[in-house]
Amino acid sequence: MRTIVVELYGPELLERIEQSAVFRRLRVFQVLRVLRYDRNEFVAICRITPKDSRLRPEDCFRGDPVRTRVHLLKREENSSIVVVERSLRGPGPGPPVRSLFGYEVTKPGAGYLFGPPSYHDGTITFSFAGTSRQLDNILSRARARGLRYRVLSLKVAEFAVSPLERLTRRQREVLRSAYASGYYDVPRRITSIQLGRNLGVRAATVVEHLRKSEKRLLDVLLQP
Repeated sequence: MRTIVVELYGPELLERIEQSAVFRRLRVFQVLRVLRYDRNEFVAICRITPKDSRLRPEDCFRGDPVRTRVHLLKREENSSIVVVERSLRGPGPGPPVRSLFGYEVTKPGAGYLFGPPSYHDGTITFSFAGTSRQLDNILSRARARGLRYRVLSLKVAEFAVSPLERLTRRQREVLRSAYASGYYDVPRRITSIQLGRNLGVRAATVVEHLRKSEKRLLDVLLQP
């Protein structure tokens, strides 16, 4: 199996982007971590940078026909880290007809999305995994749709297990929320009490999850 990183660009892509109520308002939409993506819902932690700095994160998604909820996790200088929840439920059974970025490049059996996509100033970057034939098929479909692209990398796939996989789902959720909210910043930007309120649990529960998570990660990183 091989992996390929493809950047889509050009006037054909910009024309499609301008048809989106969301991307007309955003300069950057980077998916940092996909939490859920199935026929019903897309949930991910994202970094968004609006073209108009006065826009709030939730304002960037107003007018989008896809029902979307946005939860702010962290503010940066020009961007925001948010949780984006998009309902993908359609009128009938089956997978979503449209992808996160408004159209699909792949089809079943034609390769696999490998790693989160990102949008930046009129270009969209995708990573795919598959056989050489499957990856060729993905590029052929992009050409058939009139999309220009450049291949940024093509290599043999390497798969490493993340230390985070040693944590339970809840431990990962609490740890990511703590990190994104500034719990580990110096000085600390949020307390365990405030973090617990955000997560709907007691501060003692937050601390317990974090201590267990930290111990498991240190066991991996510091083991002889």
